[in-house]
Amino acid sequence: MTEIIKRIAGFFIRISAFITKEFFSVVSQPRLLGVLILGPFLILLIFGISYQDTYRTLRTVIVVAEDSGIKESVSAFAEQPMPGIQVVNITPDTTEALNALEQQLVDLVLVIPPDTVQTIEGNQQAVLTFYHQEIDPFEVAYAEIVADRITEETNRKLLLSAVEQSKAEARTYQTEIHQLSEIQDQTTGSNGSETPSTAAGDNSLGVTGVIWLLLQATGRQADGMPVDNRGDPQISTSPQDSSSGSKDADLRTIDEQLTRFIGMDSHVIVAPFSRETHSLSKVDIQPVQFYIPAVLALLLQHIAVSLAGLSIVSERYAGTMEVMRAAPVNAFEVLLGKYLSFFILLGCLAAALTVLLRLVLGVPFIGSWPLYALAVGLVILVALGFGFLISSVARSDSQAIQISMVLLLASIFFSGFFLQLYRFRWPAQTIAWLMPSTYGFKMLQDIMLRGIQPEAWLFWVLGGFAIALFLVNWLKLRKLMVQN
Repeated sequence: MTEIIKRIAGFFIRISAFITKEFFSVVSQPRLLGVLILGPFLILLIFGISYQDTYRTLRTVIVVAEDSGIKESVSAFAEQPMPGIQVVNITPDTTEALNALEQQLVDLVLVIPPDTVQTIEGNQQAVLTFYHQEIDPFEVAYAEIVADRITEETNRKLLLSAVEQSKAEARTYQTEIHQLSEIQDQTTGSNGSETPSTAAGDNSLGVTGVIWLLLQATGRQADGMPVDNRGDPQISTSPQDSSSGSKDADLRTIDEQLTRFIGMDSHVIVAPFSRETHSLSKVDIQPVQFYIPAVLALLLQHIAVSLAGLSIVSERYAGTMEVMRAAPVNAFEVLLGKYLSFFILLGCLAAALTVLLRLVLGVPFIGSWPLYALAVGLVILVALGFGFLISSVARSDSQAIQISMVLLLASIFFSGFFLQLYRFRWPAQTIAWLMPSTYGFKMLQDIMLRGIQPEAWLFWVLGGFAIALFLVNWLKLRKLMVQN
């Protein structure tokens, strides 16, 4: 029994020795504790204070033909504030507008059909056509929401205008009715007796009076003041004195307009405009395919940072740094050799991943292969620069690994992986543009999925980062190699 107790006690003592060793090895490194605690906390803090729940305003070009007859109305519509869009130009040239969209000078193109009036009069909805170049599933949905909002707002304003016009016509009818009532009262008073219809309690204007009101409402003038021809014969208007032929023509016109109105589809009356949305993307981008360039950029960055981050720090504590000090080699040669070795390794890895993405996952690739290789190469070089910088400041392997993980976490939050950069304020955007994955994400998306050349400044900035980081790492490594 005593022997069993001793074995159990020894078992726990040996375990506690390792627990104590590992615990104090971490606690004794304040820099590692700072990375483990402050790193994730600062990332979450910056994310929280930088995130803004707003959507961007889409720069919009409206295409409307010169002879469409509604250009002035479109111009007035464009001057009014509209949530979600900013009209930057109105042009009759569809090709010019779409070229501006392809060059990412604008975000949305609205094409108004030239036969809008004829289409609506033909009892059909006029179709507003929207073009965008979004491939992000959330941004595509947002562009469609904006298109719906514009269409609904257009229909709403048309209905509002129709109601206001109907109210104005109603006021005209009301005025004419009052005038007719006054004339009838005067006529009745002059005769000393009421007309038969009034005496009988019939307050209707009669057929001729209603016709006169309709003619007045349509801007036509009658040749006399019609009243109910069933009244006093002395005040009734004879057919010979009242331009009956003109009235008959006006009646036919009104009848035709009423017939056309009654025959119109109620949906067309309520919503004369509908919409359809098109993307300029040459292929159908699935949501999973949209994130693959981002995952590729993040993966290459993390592997490069991890390999380079462990490179120098491991040699410092393995004793090989002393060998390099004594060898006929300088810091520039050491660093250049490490850059080239990791660059070749990661280049082969990127090539293998690209082949697998194309053949196995069927990811579309519609851009330029040389531009793709240049973008991937620059991302790897900048990531290696960050990795060697981490390796030169870290005091142990665990510190280098944790700093690399914090950098990966920051890249996931701020590089546009799941939230577009316009959703963040300046603290997060500053961090985002320091991450190589941010540039890689944008460039690989443009090349692989959009088939366009990325903006030149992205390449220049990454190239500048790569050169600056190489120089800083060279100076720090030279300082380490000359230390006693």
